[in-house]
Amino acid sequence: RNLWTLMADIASLNTAPVITEQYVKHLEKVIDRFDAKLEPLSSFVIPGEKQSSAYLHVARTITRRAERALWRVLDAGESVHESNLKYLNRLSDLC
Repeated sequence: RNLWTLMADIASLNTAPVITEQYVKHLEKVIDRFDAKLEPLSSFVIPGEKQSSAYLHVARTITRRAERALWRVLDAGESVHESNLKYLNRLSDLC
């Protein structure tokens, strides 16, 4: 549901963003909970050992691509809600 909200935010810049810092902080808390359950990395992880990790890798790369596209919109002089950029960044880290 948050992705639909994010898309609406990006499409309607004439209104205040719905995806606010509160959404970003929630993602950060989720990331922290997952990180707390993981052992520290001792080597580079190559995704794809399991199908689920391959799906997450694809989701991460698509989310990064969307983030870069939104930065290009901003670089072109268009308005972008800062919280939308932050949300995409944190979402890709979650993947």
